[in-house]
Amino acid sequence: MPDPTDRDAAAHGVTVAITAGASFEGLVLLQGSARIDGAVRGEVIGAERLEIGTGAELQASVEADEIFLAGRVEGAVRAARRLELGPTARVRGRIDAPRLVAAEGARVDGECRVGPPGRTPEAP
Repeated sequence: MPDPTDRDAAAHGVTVAITAGASFEGLVLLQGSARIDGAVRGEVIGAERLEIGTGAELQASVEADEIFLAGRVEGAVRAARRLELGPTARVRGRIDAPRLVAAEGARVDGECRVGPPGRTPEAP
């Protein structure tokens, strides 16, 4: 079975791609579907669907409607609809999503809030 994190961006409807070896610092604003395989330091905002490949290294806050994460993120990760962590995903920071899917092997070091926005956890 092919690795879903090693896909050809154009063949899967990705309109923006930050390829392996590319490095960005600052604010990255995206539209449509996007894929990051390189390094980003700063802030990533706005893709409908954002794929973060196995080789990606982000020291950034990340925000998108749907996120598939297979690389490394140090910072807050916020999905408006769904966050999926692949088996190679590594997150150090806060996760916030209404729906979360995590494959065996994914690692999270930080806070995780899953559920509809605006709800606070009930006291035990």
